[in-house]
Amino acid sequence: MNFNFKTPFIPLFWGFLLTLSSGTLYGVSLYADYIKRVCKFSETQIELAFTLGDVGLFTGFGIGWFQDKFGSRWLCFICGVLVFLGYILNYLMLSRVILANDVLMGFFLILIGQSSNGINSVALKTNYTNFPRHLRGRITGFLKGGFGISTAVYALFYRFAVNSDPKKLFLLSSFLLASICFIGCFCMFKVEKEKSEKIEDNNNEKIEDNNNEKIEDNNNERILLNKSVNNESNNNNTLILTVVTQNNSQVSSNFLSSSSANSIETKKKNLQDVPTIEKKPLDITGKELFLQFDFWIVMIMYGIGNGVGTIVINNLSDINNAIKTNSTYITNDELLIFLSVGNCIGRLLIGIVYDWSYVYLSSPSHFLLCDLFIGIAQILIVYIPSDSLWIATTFAAFMYGCNNSMCAIITTEFFGVDHFGFNYGFITMTPGIGGIIFGIIFGKIYEDNGVSKHECYGRKCFEDTMFLMAGMCGIASILGCILVYRRRNLMFQTN
Repeated sequence: MNFNFKTPFIPLFWGFLLTLSSGTLYGVSLYADYIKRVCKFSETQIELAFTLGDVGLFTGFGIGWFQDKFGSRWLCFICGVLVFLGYILNYLMLSRVILANDVLMGFFLILIGQSSNGINSVALKTNYTNFPRHLRGRITGFLKGGFGISTAVYALFYRFAVNSDPKKLFLLSSFLLASICFIGCFCMFKVEKEKSEKIEDNNNEKIEDNNNEKIEDNNNERILLNKSVNNESNNNNTLILTVVTQNNSQVSSNFLSSSSANSIETKKKNLQDVPTIEKKPLDITGKELFLQFDFWIVMIMYGIGNGVGTIVINNLSDINNAIKTNSTYITNDELLIFLSVGNCIGRLLIGIVYDWSYVYLSSPSHFLLCDLFIGIAQILIVYIPSDSLWIATTFAAFMYGCNNSMCAIITTEFFGVDHFGFNYGFITMTPGIGGIIFGIIFGKIYEDNGVSKHECYGRKCFEDTMFLMAGMCGIASILGCILVYRRRNLMFQTN
């Protein structure tokens, strides 16, 4: 597989197609009622099956380890096999060839989820490697946006291409999505350094200017800060601090003065008020990763925020059916399109905003705001009129998309790109755990307030779950404040 092309835009384009094809699990509300009717599943059973799919979607450390060890293109092949098996086996279950079972269906959805997780990691890591650091937010937003809009594309495909037939949808998905992955084996290549001069940073260039502060972000991670500080003394001595941080994290300080050597100690005391740059090593994984307190904070924050958003997406049809009226009816697939558009815009916009604002607002601050507004969205879903539910779900999806993109950005900033597959895969495991817990709670409350295990009407069907999830987002926001405080002296990190 040695195909060396000159442009990194081929893997960028195909990476978008991969992410565009990877969000199909978010379309489960399209056919949830059909599966409950055909397979005779209760609400709790269908929740279990869909939640297991989310576990597969969010549990990616094994997939990530495979990518780090064998490369992105081999992982593309594995993902193609997994998505084919997942959809073709579900097709056989709906066709009564395989006995209908909620746990077994959940296992098939796990295969699809693992494929989705893998091809997202392929798209992100490959393009993080091919493009420079200052474009990372926009690259993340572009690729994650494909994942966000995929649900809308899937909903349109479901309605117009297969006439809302889940069996046809599963059959066509198995071949189409697998084909995209297999082609990705040849398109998701790493651009050789000598062939990417137009997009790589100047590795050997240093910017030196004794009059202005200049910070250069390049592939060798050189940061040169020249700052003049006037020393209040009778001789008007000048103290120049030069801090040079390179890949080996070597820091050297040179003090130049026109006075005698006896004044050096006095000048050192004046350095206490001079700000310094904290540089964390950006190749953290394995045992060292698990010993990082910030790693666990990020995991919990992402698990809560993303887990809550996933429950809203998975149960969108149940929420809509519970509060809809004949005069304000909006179909589930139309509502899903609104949700998908909001998800896509959130993923894309946060990348652009972050690239513009990360010097002024740190990545933990962005992450904190995402979790906070996801919690507010849950309250909005409870109280908003039924004819405006699309506004609440679009807002919830928008913040969910922002949260998703920010997790990928934070993973590279805190822990580096070299082991991104394993690190990101491990962090994204927690929404699966959160999804299981919240999904069971949602199903239980829905059934307890329903006229049957399959039907429930009124806001009582979901409002307690929404309040609980809003409270959990509040806890995530508190953890975000701790993360912001711990990283308060961190100006920025590059890889």
